[in-house]
Amino acid sequence: MALPFISNFGDEDHEKGETGLVIDGFELGFFAGEAWMYQNADRTGNADQLTVTAWSDLSLTGVAIPAAPNNALGTVYLFIKRFGDNAWSLSYTFTLSAAAVTAPTVDAGGPYSNVGAGVGIQLNATVTPGSDPAPTNKWSVQSGGAGSFDDDTLEDPIFTPDTTTASVLLLTVAPSDTGDVTDTAQLTAVAEAEAPSVPTQEGGAWGHRSSRLRQKERRQLKREDDEIIAIIQQLAPDIMQHHRRLH
Repeated sequence: MALPFISNFGDEDHEKGETGLVIDGFELGFFAGEAWMYQNADRTGNADQLTVTAWSDLSLTGVAIPAAPNNALGTVYLFIKRFGDNAWSLSYTFTLSAAAVTAPTVDAGGPYSNVGAGVGIQLNATVTPGSDPAPTNKWSVQSGGAGSFDDDTLEDPIFTPDTTTASVLLLTVAPSDTGDVTDTAQLTAVAEAEAPSVPTQEGGAWGHRSSRLRQKERRQLKREDDEIIAIIQQLAPDIMQHHRRLH
């Protein structure tokens, strides 16, 4: 049987930790063997075994390169070891490069509404990791009224304000491979209650008037009250005369 032969390995430039790769060739074997990358073409020096998800005689799919390989960046040599007879392929050269570094994206959510001191508020942030799959989260109060988080390392903790005033909440996300990324969320103050309607006297007539009537509305009400008083004054003589007749 001929030796295994590698005919293609993608664009021949692959990052540490890259997954979903395909190795094409022939005489690779029908059963899973092994895929390796070596520092040297004679299979000496640093060595790393690649993960293979599915194996056939013509291609290996779901191939993954270790995220922290023994090999240094630069030119490395790929080999296939066939199952059964342990035959090795000739080397296939490719370039091992550093994984791309990307920062996470952070949205602290909000605005949130303060409904009273001591009343917990469920926060709803969104953190999308970058190249670090597990960055650390840290919530804090940047300014305004104080308060506490049930767990300030959670993405969506509960914040309990100590006051009814407004606050600015700060979410800091710290990946291991880039600088911190932050975002803020507004916590609005407790809404002021509307002033109650109270009885007022306008020009001698009693009525319920809002304590917040604008000046224009007050003038209109004054005119209406004056008209009522004028009508009462016009009717007063007739009312008195009728009253004397009855008595």
